[in-house]
Amino acid sequence: MRFALLNRLSVRLSLWYTALFAVGTVTVLLLMYYLVAQELGRKEVEVIQSRAKEYASLLQTRGYAELKRRVLAENDPADEKAFFVSVVSPLDVVDYVPDADLRHNAVA
Repeated sequence: MRFALLNRLSVRLSLWYTALFAVGTVTVLLLMYYLVAQELGRKEVEVIQSRAKEYASLLQTRGYAELKRRVLAENDPADEKAFFVSVVSPLDVVDYVPDADLRHNAVA
């Protein structure tokens, strides 16, 4: 009885349609996942580069002390959304590392 059912053209067409629909849906979802991941990664890099340019212009216009003050004010380690920023003086001395545990591991 099963083989007779599979010999029907309508059943075979339905199975092929179901398989093609499933493969197409998975393909579209994978493509969307890839595109969203790429866009989120691009946005992250854009935000980080923007912040770095902002800090660089602050260093050039107002000096090292103002940069250090601004980084201390903006980058609270307790805040999940804060950037991880280390300030290194022009003499290659690590001046500020936001987490106390990391201060001991910082390379001077």
